[in-house]
Amino acid sequence: MLHELHAIMMGDPREALLAELAKAEAPIPEALSRLAAFHVGHKEKFLPLREKLLSSPEHHFPHAKDVPALVLFFGEQLHRLWASCQSPQDDLFVAAFGFFGITAIHPFEAGNGRVAVDFSQFLLMRRWQLLQLPMDLPADAGRMAMGVWVSLLPPCDGDSPASYYRARTELSAFFEQTTLQRLKQSKPFQIMTQWMSEALHPEAMPSTPREA
Repeated sequence: MLHELHAIMMGDPREALLAELAKAEAPIPEALSRLAAFHVGHKEKFLPLREKLLSSPEHHFPHAKDVPALVLFFGEQLHRLWASCQSPQDDLFVAAFGFFGITAIHPFEAGNGRVAVDFSQFLLMRRWQLLQLPMDLPADAGRMAMGVWVSLLPPCDGDSPASYYRARTELSAFFEQTTLQRLKQSKPFQIMTQWMSEALHPEAMPSTPREA
């Protein structure tokens, strides 16, 4: 509580929100919705999932109708991965998976990069029982990470229902088939986990892993 008050007094409502969510061990959908609302300046406490098609110059993201199911399934896979973690380094790989999942789904109409960054912070804060940010990531970390993740994103040309169907099934299959071992063998996840490790505050990492 003192840290949360300190964050507010020091003008860091973002860190205060993350501390609040981590302390409450907020469910993934709630954490995502509140982080998104914060980052886009939404007048309500929660931001709903997007209802529009969304694309970047290089990529079309899953169809809006597929987003709720993908978010729920992604959360289930996160829970499964946590259960296999044996060390803080394993935890970083799962946090990187969380970062990737939000990037790949793009569940909101705006702010997805910032949400992905803070979601990885939230996952480690909740896992390691922290009330402060574990990593010092740059503000544009979400944009920077896109270059790492792009090879893993399912192809979607945005021109046909078949394309969106393929994107949904391939992303679902990726989530389902992901194991901690596969994350450790994946070059993009190795790169991202190394980056996150270098951004980690030394005092943040626990000396012993937390039981799932």
